[in-house]
Amino acid sequence: MIKGYHLKPFVGTPRSKTPIPAESEENEHSLRKLKEMAIYDIHGHGRHLDLSKEQLRRLPPALFALDNLHSVDISENPLRTLPDDFMQLSKLRKLFCLQCRITKFPEVVPNLVSLEELRMSVNNIKTFPITLAGLMKLTILELIMCGLEEVPPCTFHLFNLQEFDLQCNKILYIPRDFSKLQGLKILNLADNKLRGFPEAVCQLWQLISLNVSRNNLANISHNISYLENLEELKASNNRINRLPGELFLLENISLLHLDSNRIKHLPEDIIYLTELEGNAESLDIRGNPLVSPPIKVCKAGFSAIKKHFEGIQERS
Repeated sequence: MIKGYHLKPFVGTPRSKTPIPAESEENEHSLRKLKEMAIYDIHGHGRHLDLSKEQLRRLPPALFALDNLHSVDISENPLRTLPDDFMQLSKLRKLFCLQCRITKFPEVVPNLVSLEELRMSVNNIKTFPITLAGLMKLTILELIMCGLEEVPPCTFHLFNLQEFDLQCNKILYIPRDFSKLQGLKILNLADNKLRGFPEAVCQLWQLISLNVSRNNLANISHNISYLENLEELKASNNRINRLPGELFLLENISLLHLDSNRIKHLPEDIIYLTELEGNAESLDIRGNPLVSPPIKVCKAGFSAIKKHFEGIQERS
């Protein structure tokens, strides 16, 4: 799996992993086994089924009879695609399909119109269908380490998307149409090949968390001031050498990671980011060739930096 990344666990009644019967066994028996593996709600309805790490090359036909499922995990199986019968799971809200062998986005997925969360990381997906835009209830889309060289254009029409994770790809730029994702709150573009700060992102007014770490950024856009709701900005391991004054207008910033860049001077206006105070991990500027304030002051954290600048103001 991805270093530092773990699949979010499903909260429910724990169960032991039971091997799926061989394909030659009776389908009725297979269905009974799948029902035993499912996690049920208080009404006895199957809600989650974990078929991950079962070495499945194709999904058991009995799966598609469980039409009340809300969540399915088929991760870490040597699956190359999903069958058309998958659309029978019409109530599915969450689909986990990580680290399979999928190279073409399954045509059947856009038919799952109730889908709210889709995680397909660690698949070398080369093509995406236009029909993906029909998943109007989708709020979470995860495409980590999929070998993407661009953001799939069909995703720009997922207007209810709130969380988009595109880290560990090969994306060079973010096109203007990305700004259509006006409901986006969490965006992860870390570990890509971005050469310029994505201007389209600065038009996502509802954004709360932005991660552009480990790219090739030389600066942070002045237009970042439009992200008035931003609380977290991670821009570590880039080539940033100066910080725009507009950054310090974002009074809701409570986490700012700028470590391992080329910053020599912290602007005095950083003292206005008062939400950084009181948490030692909220501000990270390690690994920069800092001259002002002195490195010793910066290592002591935000409170020490604020005290340093206030002292200069008093003496002037």
